[in-house]
Amino acid sequence: MKLSVNIVLDELMLRYPNAELNQNEAWFNDLVLLPPLFHEGEAFERHRVYVINSSHLPAQPKIEKNCLIISGQLSVKYNRPPRFLVITLNQRLGMVKLYNAVLQIFEKYAAWDDGLRNLLLKQAPLTDYLAHSFPIIKNPLRILDNDCRYLARFKEGIIRKEYEYSNDQEYLIPELMKEYDEDTANALAGSRELIPVANAVISGGALALNLFEGAARAAVLYVHDNNRPFRMRDPALIKYLGRYLEAALVHCTLKGETGSLLRKTMMNIINGRVYSAGEIRQLKSTLPVIARKGQQFVCLAAMDMTPGFTPQHSAWWIEIDLPSATAVPVEEAIAVLVAANSTCINNGFLKKIETTTGKLNIKAGCSDVFENFFELKEFFLEAVMALRLGMAAHSDQHIYHFRDYAFQYFLQSGCGILPARLMVAGCVRRLAERDKGAAVSYCESLRVYLSTGRNTSESARLLGIQRNTFIARLERIQKLIDLDLDDPEERLYVEISLLLLEK
Repeated sequence: MKLSVNIVLDELMLRYPNAELNQNEAWFNDLVLLPPLFHEGEAFERHRVYVINSSHLPAQPKIEKNCLIISGQLSVKYNRPPRFLVITLNQRLGMVKLYNAVLQIFEKYAAWDDGLRNLLLKQAPLTDYLAHSFPIIKNPLRILDNDCRYLARFKEGIIRKEYEYSNDQEYLIPELMKEYDEDTANALAGSRELIPVANAVISGGALALNLFEGAARAAVLYVHDNNRPFRMRDPALIKYLGRYLEAALVHCTLKGETGSLLRKTMMNIINGRVYSAGEIRQLKSTLPVIARKGQQFVCLAAMDMTPGFTPQHSAWWIEIDLPSATAVPVEEAIAVLVAANSTCINNGFLKKIETTTGKLNIKAGCSDVFENFFELKEFFLEAVMALRLGMAAHSDQHIYHFRDYAFQYFLQSGCGILPARLMVAGCVRRLAERDKGAAVSYCESLRVYLSTGRNTSESARLLGIQRNTFIARLERIQKLIDLDLDDPEERLYVEISLLLLEK
């Protein structure tokens, strides 16, 4: 975990009350500092913490802005404040002792961060996050809904099942929201910045952090200063805790028990479990998303490219950015089921997935659209193949669609892993679905057209219709397929797809 200058300064002042900082800048409270180093040589890198003695720091050092230097005593004086930051403890202190003191600060907050990650991975209740964070923030922490009812409180009650409250008396202060001035209320509703709260109803002050932005159910992390006044470090720590609470609330509050069942079912299908007809009926009655009329899915096989992020951690943030997604770790990758209807998919929904992968620094293979949830394993394999081939051919991209690599995969591997029907181009598969129950077969018309070398007159003769009638039909067919019949490779892919449909 990175720390802010204020956190380091506050912690050092607890041990060395004479510690002081050489200047003030706005970025002090940002979590940007990496663990400490002993200074060696000439370089001082950006966002690093260096432990030095005064002899290591020349009068005109070449140091990058936004690094922090810590010294027991510093004899160098400056005519004007330097561009870097210096904490001086104003007492003689051995270098090793000073370094260990700084390192322990970083280890303390790293342990807090590790604990929050573990709570997230084991789907712990919200009170566990607050209890784990109380020794760090040291003020009462509460999570409220938008009506000021408790969702969770540390050492002050219990959480109802799935964080739902029916008791109207489960309030912090009934008049609290009424006492917000209009500017504060508007800011809290539309921002995830910390909002300071102080009024006649509250004895003292508080910090409030909106944990959702545009979500259906609001939640606010509310921290009261009745244990002690807020310290410089507290805003950064509260915002950092808010990231974990938002992930937990998305999972527990918005997805609840059905979300956990959906994840478990996804894992079972990907691992090869075959459900009986009775089990499928039961799951469809319990999980509406897999039984809804007109429901469509795409599957992603994702890999997080950010160093140090586990697949479990990344899965949480994918679900935050894609509310219609359910993500589960599968070995070193992440299987993501994204549910949408045909209107969404046709109106830029896949573009939203592309934006998310870029934003989260994730590379993902994307399957074709499918409707049968219980075919998830096969479409996950599609996504895996797209990811493997796409990363090898276009390492600068974030999303790789199987349709762009299906023909290449077929030429390399045939139908050794994926069933033959999945090698069929998605647009040809949709033509075949359209043909079911139709009086005229578009697939047969397309097959005849290609077999005659795209001769419209001969195609019309073989089909027993007028040439103009066939041309009009061909125009309708070409509107339904997204492959270019003038491209020899794509034309061959269509011909192979039509043959595979017969297998």
